[in-house]
Amino acid sequence: MVWLWGQNIEPEIGDGEEGVGNETITVNHVVLVDTPPHPEWEWNYSYQVEVSDLQMDMNYTAVIDIVLVEDTTWGGLDWWWDIDWDGGYDEDNDGYHNQFNFTFSLQSGCYRMYANLYDRAGDIENSEPIGSTATFDFGVGGICEDGVFYSIFDSDGDGLVGKQDLYCPDTPQGETVDENGCSESDYASTSGTGEDDGEATSIPGFGLLLSITAALGAALIATRRE
Repeated sequence: MVWLWGQNIEPEIGDGEEGVGNETITVNHVVLVDTPPHPEWEWNYSYQVEVSDLQMDMNYTAVIDIVLVEDTTWGGLDWWWDIDWDGGYDEDNDGYHNQFNFTFSLQSGCYRMYANLYDRAGDIENSEPIGSTATFDFGVGGICEDGVFYSIFDSDGDGLVGKQDLYCPDTPQGETVDENGCSESDYASTSGTGEDDGEATSIPGFGLLLSITAALGAALIATRRE
């Protein structure tokens, strides 16, 4: 199963950049390898990076980085992949010498992968990459939409997973639920009446919202009378 969002950006060679052709680097996929016994543990995933249109008799290094989306407190992970001309890149055959596969482990969250291609003969840490950066956004242990992480688990066994089960994530086992993933006992515990009051309890928390609104209105009236 593949959980991903965003898109690849294939680089092009610009004026003044290293490289003598149209070398490209692309992240093909990030896939789940196996599921941990507990969701809070690290998950094993595998990624594949591919290079193409490389120049003859030139050696390259691809640098792959993974960082948390919108979180700079974690330093991230990085890998260096040396691509030698010796033996050829096998772009026209199926030996896949121009592809790099690697398995990694991370805790659940939203991540972004950066892949850059460099001339091995240069100062990689202090030089610009060949072309632009390829990026790939993905979720570990769930899905990510607009940078927000949602668990893919059906934690209460009601048939709805992750963000589909926002209203009632703790429904008792074996109870029938509606399209919101909520059972009669969910509505009863929220309203405090033990009965389904229709629209007023169609979404847990609605009754509480009405109570708060009524209390604020009463306080406002009392203030005006004073």
